[in-house]
Amino acid sequence: MKANLLIPLLLLAGFAAGICGTTARVPVYLNALSIEAGHATGFSNMVFSATGEMGMGNPAALDHLASFSIGLNYDLQTAADYFEDISATRARPWLPSSFGIVYPVGNWHFGLAYRQVYSNYLDYGEIPVTTIIDPEGSETVESWHESLVQGAVVIVSYSFSDVFNRGDRLTTGGQINWNVWNDRLKTVQDVTVHSSAFNWKIGLAYKWNESSGVGLSYENGLDLEGTVEGLASIGPAAELLSLPSRLMLGMTIDSKSRFSFAGTAAVLFWGDVVNEHENSLNLSFNILYNAGEAVKLSLGVYQQNLIYQRSDYFGSQLKTGTFLSAGAKTLFNSFAIRLEVLDSHIFSSDQQKYTVFKLGLDYSLNK
Repeated sequence: MKANLLIPLLLLAGFAAGICGTTARVPVYLNALSIEAGHATGFSNMVFSATGEMGMGNPAALDHLASFSIGLNYDLQTAADYFEDISATRARPWLPSSFGIVYPVGNWHFGLAYRQVYSNYLDYGEIPVTTIIDPEGSETVESWHESLVQGAVVIVSYSFSDVFNRGDRLTTGGQINWNVWNDRLKTVQDVTVHSSAFNWKIGLAYKWNESSGVGLSYENGLDLEGTVEGLASIGPAAELLSLPSRLMLGMTIDSKSRFSFAGTAAVLFWGDVVNEHENSLNLSFNILYNAGEAVKLSLGVYQQNLIYQRSDYFGSQLKTGTFLSAGAKTLFNSFAIRLEVLDSHIFSSDQQKYTVFKLGLDYSLNK
């Protein structure tokens, strides 16, 4: 069924509008989006950002880094069962999900980063190749669809000390993102789309002490439009991948005991992308336990959703995913190792049940 019906429908739905001289929007899959509020190591990336994750967080959340720092993140994701036996997971899992370098100069912080904004790989399996000579399709071809948006990031922030009280800090920050979209549909034809575009993010962070604060950031939307290659026999076509602007608010509170708390709320303005979408609210909450000077443990919950009103095939794939998270952070000399697990099998719909494993390594040069 999926081999004979689904792939032709995908080809027609994806490129028909482009053939008619307009642009077609490729489907946005929920588990292909970055988990912007997934901070199982117990902090909000709106207030304190790990070096390896800084391209995904608040550009004003870097002032706690007092020396040169470098960090790396990997995200591994199990496959989700989207439709019949079609599986969906991350594209090119061997690539890091994010990377960052920070260099502070006085109250200034300058950063360069890499991030994956959107990553999806759909495995359709083997499909039959039918011809006039072989109408039954005795031969098969491997079929899959890969879509990946990667970004290069430049960040600048500046901090003010003793703004309202002694020891507090107010930081402003901004970043510019250069995003590159590569999309490839492999069936009996090899169809590709390439595009690039800039977008930006601004942020504020206020910390009333070294371990507590609140942060706010806004990132504008992203439209990536590219020309379809590989359909010369049909004619020129174009595809558009649109991601929404987002407003994020986060807080980290130290209870002056072994416990601290962190939460993040993110509003994604999907209503500005297409009429069938509604704006969504993503929430996360974490409890952090200080097991010792070098070890921190955390438990949390994270909800990610996309409200899609259409009832056709693509609309049925976009549901709410609710994750339970657990994490550990270990300090060793100048290194910090972060391990996180987020799982959505208990409270999510069948199409959104999967597990994310996050591994992070940060290094700070001690002065």
